Amino acid sequence: MRKVLFFLSLLGVSPLFHCQTVVSTCTATDSIVKLYRKSADKLAVRRSEYVSDTYKDSVSINKQLSDKYLRALLAVYNATSLAARDTVVVVPIIVDYYIPHDLNSILVGGDSSKMWVKNLKDDLLPCGNPSVDYLITKYHLKKTGYSYGYIFPFNLSITFSFRTDSNCHINRLCDKFNSLSQQGVTSSQPNNENRSDNFNITDSINSNFTELTYSLGWGGCMIPCMYRRYWTFRVQTDCTVEYRGSYGDVLPFNIFAGVTDTKLTKENILLFPNPANDKVKISSSSQSLEDCDIELSDLSGKVVYSLCGFNCLNEMIDVTNLNSGLYFVRVQIGQNQIVKKLVVTK
Repeated sequence: MRKVLFFLSLLGVSPLFHCQTVVSTCTATDSIVKLYRKSADKLAVRRSEYVSDTYKDSVSINKQLSDKYLRALLAVYNATSLAARDTVVVVPIIVDYYIPHDLNSILVGGDSSKMWVKNLKDDLLPCGNPSVDYLITKYHLKKTGYSYGYIFPFNLSITFSFRTDSNCHINRLCDKFNSLSQQGVTSSQPNNENRSDNFNITDSINSNFTELTYSLGWGGCMIPCMYRRYWTFRVQTDCTVEYRGSYGDVLPFNIFAGVTDTKLTKENILLFPNPANDKVKISSSSQSLEDCDIELSDLSGKVVYSLCGFNCLNEMIDVTNLNSGLYFVRVQIGQNQIVKKLVVTK
């Protein structure tokens, strides 16, 4: 199998590396936990909808599932020895926008001829509609504004925007308001203002691990992005984190400084000394800070060294324990990869 993967790599096929594993922790300060709780809740809501669990039709969020996601997110956050962690945690830092799914904002339209709608416009609570008052109270909704519109054919409507500090399944809350159409509710929908598709996290979850794939998109992202790059982390139940590699479109910019990367070529990846009997320095004339993956394989295709997700400008490989012979060094940045020959002597 290793031979197959190795020769596929020479042909330009890019399977994920089995990469660096580090010990981490699933705890953090209250401020960090609060920051990541919303993303965990969003993941739980999306998972409930996908697998149709008992929380699919509930306004409440599956806390046990959310807690599992929270542990995984915090483990990646705490895996500071992984350079790829900096890419998905430090840049961008607004975790709330990783997952395009709102948990806090809702729009509710009402027929302006109804007294409860007039009362709500004038901030009179209770508004006089027991069902609407119940939902506002139960889910701690706070009115943040309103706007006028029309209901077919001529009736004036008022659309109220509400926000709650308690995360919930907004789509299901909309369903509850929409069920009150006979009482003057004209529409209800999530208030997804200014949401783009730049950042996202997808997941795979089972009893042994939680796998999170962070992605960064660019190019027309008010609609689905034209380009996207992915970074995958597998978090075990003991909070150990394995960086599984990156794939997708090559970033056209340095995400830390916003500068264009130099193209990866055999000329700007250097091995010195070569032949070598002690340590080999990998250097690059490219000033890219993007995740760089390295594999060193012998002629049989056996991987004898690998390192994933770091700045590969000046990496040192210890070859003192290797047998004399010819080896292949594969360097990958984004979708670009270079294979160079290395001779080890004793």
